[in-house]
Amino acid sequence: MKSIYKPPLQIANPAWSPDGQKIAFVAGLMSDEPSVGGDLYTIAATGGEATNVTPEMKATANWLAWTPEGKIVFGETVDGDSGVAMVDPANGRNDSLWRGQEQVSSGLWGTNISLARDGKTSAVIRSSLTDPPEIWAGPIGYWRQLTHRNAAVKPAWGEAKSLHWKNDGYNVQGWLTYPGDLDPAKKYPLIVVVHGGPGAAVQSRWPDSGSFAMALAGAGYFVLQGNPRGSFGQGETFTQANVRDFGYGDFRDILAGVDEALRVAPIDPSRLGLTGWSYGGFMTMWGVTQTNRFKAAMAGAGIANW
Repeated sequence: MKSIYKPPLQIANPAWSPDGQKIAFVAGLMSDEPSVGGDLYTIAATGGEATNVTPEMKATANWLAWTPEGKIVFGETVDGDSGVAMVDPANGRNDSLWRGQEQVSSGLWGTNISLARDGKTSAVIRSSLTDPPEIWAGPIGYWRQLTHRNAAVKPAWGEAKSLHWKNDGYNVQGWLTYPGDLDPAKKYPLIVVVHGGPGAAVQSRWPDSGSFAMALAGAGYFVLQGNPRGSFGQGETFTQANVRDFGYGDFRDILAGVDEALRVAPIDPSRLGLTGWSYGGFMTMWGVTQTNRFKAAMAGAGIANW
């Protein structure tokens, strides 16, 4: 066995080029199994320096595959949306093939597709916060729905809106889900759910068995899920912006998101709750020591002492 590269960042998804001359991979400071995210790099199969082929990209690559022509198709998180793009390592040209306020996947975490050998035809599981998953297939971005197994499934919660706000010079995005059967004449409580990671992102995808956020919305709460600094979706600079700053700038981003939610929706500011899992659990425990805005908090699997 020969070592060809000692990465300064966490790497994932290594893939040989069709001619066997290069290896492509995703690398990022907070890219980890299964929460993969960062820039795309290539390195000669014989070793040497790795080349960032997506420098300064305002998105986060989650997955990659080579095409027969030697280009790289990759799934990406883009400002809370999902996307599929293609980069040519020879010249760095990066073209968006599809972007949407939903998630496409092959069943893995993040944005990824099942790509045929021709590098063009693909199959995906497609869903959003309000549309249950179904299988689609076809050219990238021009998929045709193949299954209708969940046609009768209707969410108990209301619409989900992508919100944007500014804080400390950052543009921050998050998802605000409305309660079902909303009465606009009433004020509703709000639960803030902080995602884990922090190298991760909330996207518009159908909740899995471990998600409780939509159950809260179905029970009559507004639910805000933000993507503060440290999250995937706006490039590595944004993802690394909370290094040695956990609980400070990122928590200010979340509080600014609460203000935006109060501005756009009928929310009772006296009935705010805070919760999260893992990094979100830490942020919950930390958050209640920083502000009295939240009347209830529940932390899950958070780091409390390090």
